[in-house]
Amino acid sequence: MLVSFQAKSIVSQIRSRTALKKIDSQAEGLLHNAGKCFCIHVQQAFGLRLDGPRPSLGAGWPKYVSELLKWPTKQETVWLLILLAGNGNAQWRHFGPGLAHDMLAAHNAVRATAEVAPLVWSDHLAAISQEWADTLLSRKQFVHSRNAAYGENLFEIRGGAASPAKVVEAWAAESRQYDYATNQCRGVCGHYTQIVWSSTKAVGCAVARGDGREVWVCEYDPPGNWVGQRPY
Repeated sequence: MLVSFQAKSIVSQIRSRTALKKIDSQAEGLLHNAGKCFCIHVQQAFGLRLDGPRPSLGAGWPKYVSELLKWPTKQETVWLLILLAGNGNAQWRHFGPGLAHDMLAAHNAVRATAEVAPLVWSDHLAAISQEWADTLLSRKQFVHSRNAAYGENLFEIRGGAASPAKVVEAWAAESRQYDYATNQCRGVCGHYTQIVWSSTKAVGCAVARGDGREVWVCEYDPPGNWVGQRPY
């Protein structure tokens, strides 16, 4: 898997820079992007059984740098990394914990203009989004999944980087092509209508990046865009 390859690369870079004894700014960034499967490759890289006591993460992963510097043994250090990886989700793995907050805020700002209730964030939908984003990236495809249980919006950019605000802005721009009176699209407007679909209650999004390409996926529950119905 793509994530496994990234984790192996991260382990190698951290090992060559710091030997897990001293953390500089570059190593800190590498650790921050380690991901859920990081623990497996750390164990393989150092040949550790990791059968000692597991330390508590305490106040949470933001304190990992100071914790790493305090712990003298390699095994204790690796256990902390495993705790971080186990508590990290797909969004943290790729672009930081702010993705959920920013994506949700951008969606609800658009919904507010249509005077519909705000959405809530779903980690379950985010996990589904991450799986499909990773699949599209690895397969070099850009198509919708066949999961009819949820609504789905896709966004792709090549040779650059997007942000949650930019992604949602691109979808929301389709509002200019939607005529509420006739409930018709003059072109493409399904991304926008899914965002503002009044019966949709939850959203979860994720992004995969590699080879100069980003694929963004959002899943919606319940799904919108029912034929013959208005979004609100």
